[in-house]
Amino acid sequence: MYLAIHHILKNRGHFLIEGDLSNAKSFDAVFAQLIETVKEELNIEILDENKSEIEETIKNQNLSNSVKSKNLSGLFTFADSESTKEERKTHEIAIDNIGKLIAGNKGNLEKLLNMQLKEVEKTSFSFSDAAYEEVIRPNLEDAIPEKCFLIDTIKAVYDWSVLVNILDGEEYLSAVKVKQYDHHKKNLALLRAFMKKYCTREVYKNFFDEANQKNIVNYVSYVGSVKTKNKKISVKRCAEEDFYKELKKILEKMKVSDEDQQLYRLLLEGVETKTLLPLQRAKDNGIIPKQIHETELKKILGQAEKYLHFLKEKDEKGRTVSEKILKLFCFRVPYYVGPLSDRHKNEGANVWIKRKDGIEGKIYPWNFEDKVDLQQSNEAFIRRMTNKCTYLLGEDVIPKNSLLYSCYMVLNELNNLKIRGRLSV
Repeated sequence: MYLAIHHILKNRGHFLIEGDLSNAKSFDAVFAQLIETVKEELNIEILDENKSEIEETIKNQNLSNSVKSKNLSGLFTFADSESTKEERKTHEIAIDNIGKLIAGNKGNLEKLLNMQLKEVEKTSFSFSDAAYEEVIRPNLEDAIPEKCFLIDTIKAVYDWSVLVNILDGEEYLSAVKVKQYDHHKKNLALLRAFMKKYCTREVYKNFFDEANQKNIVNYVSYVGSVKTKNKKISVKRCAEEDFYKELKKILEKMKVSDEDQQLYRLLLEGVETKTLLPLQRAKDNGIIPKQIHETELKKILGQAEKYLHFLKEKDEKGRTVSEKILKLFCFRVPYYVGPLSDRHKNEGANVWIKRKDGIEGKIYPWNFEDKVDLQQSNEAFIRRMTNKCTYLLGEDVIPKNSLLYSCYMVLNELNNLKIRGRLSV
């Protein structure tokens, strides 16, 4: 029980989606956001007449990324009644690249945005690239910050497709992982038997047992470990894409008899869709929102309360242990509150938290709002970052985009204007 809850709390998913589980699974929300953002940023009005077909295409795990991308490009329709022939061509190219990115293929950012991007290091990428989050996305934030919301909106649709494929119709993530484990085990046995039959002993051994070569791509580097002489050895893992590329090369070199053609096609299809040997721990797990883990945690606690009665014990405020665990799961310190410990506040520590009057004691997720004055902490957060005016000594600065300062900037520009050779003021 402890280990199960500890694992969920340690890997509780992202907090990017507001609302309950139905919102996290909803295609309507991400698709509506995509339509709105594409219209605002690219001036392309995507129609929602094929929404259900688009949803089914994205969810279809039997289609390869290239086929899925092609189908999406045909399903995305847009209103172009008043567009010129050149504009329609530009719109079609942009829609085609949106479809590629959603399907998990590489899209060209310059073609998508119809502009040259000299500051961007990598203009062609896919959201499944291992370097996207750590390298590509930060570079885009520095080079074209105004276009990042559009890219993030397209990625939200891609993330939705990955989430739906991970859940595979199941309500709980643990059921999904059990299904993936069994699927991997079954297909691994089939693949081993197939390669024993059609590959040389050397190829088979290198693929399933070799762990000493550097930068080798095989099953050992795919799962990250190998067992030799009853001892488990950890090795550097390779990328999923590289593993399936290597496996495809091996399968395509085989001369398969007619009786094994059906199994051969089944293995190739699993390689094309990257579903042949799913892993328990994969980078796609980062797509899972906290609502999925929260649903499972509530179910675990609900079942455990039947035999672990301490979970229903209440404190002086009427909060049960189960409720405290759920609070711990959902809790995040608001950015404007900052560090919770104010022990070294008088010694110049970087702390601005404001407690409610007369309420001391340790702060926990379940008593956070009882002890912390959120409004005063928010004000202190803003005040500590507010500079002093260089024109009016001792006065606080005003926001750059405020009406008063905007008026001042306009008048400053007018001061330099001349009418018939004379200053306007």
